[in-house]
Amino acid sequence: MDRTYNDVKDKFHGYWPKAKFSPMEKTLWDQRLRNLNMNYLWEALDDVKCAHYGSTPQLNWVLKAYAEVSARIRPGKLEHIGPTPEEIEEFKKDQEAIAFQERVDKDLSTVSDDEKRRAAESLPVTVASNIASWGKVTKGLVWLKLFGGSPSSASQSHSLVHVPPV
Repeated sequence: MDRTYNDVKDKFHGYWPKAKFSPMEKTLWDQRLRNLNMNYLWEALDDVKCAHYGSTPQLNWVLKAYAEVSARIRPGKLEHIGPTPEEIEEFKKDQEAIAFQERVDKDLSTVSDDEKRRAAESLPVTVASNIASWGKVTKGLVWLKLFGGSPSSASQSHSLVHVPPV
């Protein structure tokens, strides 16, 4: 039986019903899995479920299991199946970007809208006054203005009392 992407998603949610992913992580999973052989991916999910415990699987577990299933089913037909070293590095960068964006969102949630707008007004670019319309770059620039520029400095700052006025 030829499996579809929706079949695989249903199986995934059946195995890990409590798994929670941010919208960015969902996009990353979709980008990495959508174009794979769904029959192999279907079987790889079984292997991941048997090999790993917990309520949230990791994308690299699924990709590794997929490569192993592919090699078992189609031995010798492809020299390399699964993520290349470049793809693994890109995945790590994607994960770092997701973590950083989540940090920015979390830190900005501790600041009043007025403080965010004042920080935005001090930027060398024009920024919309509607905070809800701000994209990742704008949020990042405002975060830099408010928290001083490094993830470690933001994680240490629980209050704007320690941050110089904007």
